[in-house]
Amino acid sequence: MSKSEPLIPKNRSLNWSGWNLSSIFHFLFRPRQPQHLIVEGEDAVEKLLSAYAQGVRDFSGSDLRRAQMSQICLPRIILRGALLNEADLWAVDFRNADLRNTNLTEANLIEADLRGANLSGCDFTDADLISADLRGANLKNACLRDTDLSGADLVDAKLTNADFNGAILDVVRWKANQPRVY
Repeated sequence: MSKSEPLIPKNRSLNWSGWNLSSIFHFLFRPRQPQHLIVEGEDAVEKLLSAYAQGVRDFSGSDLRRAQMSQICLPRIILRGALLNEADLWAVDFRNADLRNTNLTEANLIEADLRGANLSGCDFTDADLISADLRGANLKNACLRDTDLSGADLVDAKLTNADFNGAILDVVRWKANQPRVY
């Protein structure tokens, strides 16, 4: 084929049968959701939940201090560097979430599901992690000073340089062959 020859010969037309043009149009011109959203203020939790339901996952840097988020399911959420100090996160589902360098001081994380979460560099000072599931979580360089981890499951958690000074570690599950106590 030479450079001067058209891709479609003049005597033939392009056959559009079988093409779903509305799908192609929707793909090309669909409204785009923001990839990252910072929420703050009195209605921060409502904004977060609404955006999460629409597919937004990255809320890094958000201010959720004293937020009431009990029993909310937010797997794979990204809250890097967020402020969650004094937040009520009882029984929250943060499986495989990215909370690196998040402030969780004095937060209520009782019975929280944090399996596989990246919690490296988090500050959990004075937080309640009673019966929290931290299996496979990354707690590298996390501050857990004076944190209550009674009954928590830390099997396969990465604990390099984690600070447990003053932490309550009663009946913590460290190894997979150890029964979990509730």
